Amino acid sequence: MFNKKIYYSLSKDTKSYKELTLITVASAITAVKNQEDYQALVFIDGLSKSEIPKVGSSLRRIGIHTEKVRGIKDENDAIIRLADAISGLIREQYRGITYAKKLCKTGEENKTLTKV
Repeated sequence: MFNKKIYYSLSKDTKSYKELTLITVASAITAVKNQEDYQALVFIDGLSKSEIPKVGSSLRRIGIHTEKVRGIKDENDAIIRLADAISGLIREQYRGITYAKKLCKTGEENKTLTKV
């Protein structure tokens, strides 16, 4: 379903990381789901074991069906490291760094990168 797609959001000057993460996850899943019968596997960098049930129930409360929610440490998972690298690229674009602006523009034009 997410084949060749990267969804992101950008927030500045905030300390509401957990809430914004939930909103971004929900927005990305909503943007691509094409049916009501789906299950999402959600992996969040640095999510503690005690936060997993809270995240799952929060997503379900806003209408996102989750099969699994897991916390992952970036040093243990290539997908999380990739997400961190893309996050860095988005931040560089926001700061006006030329190479990042070009890469992000290309990603948006070919619909690989989508802001939610």
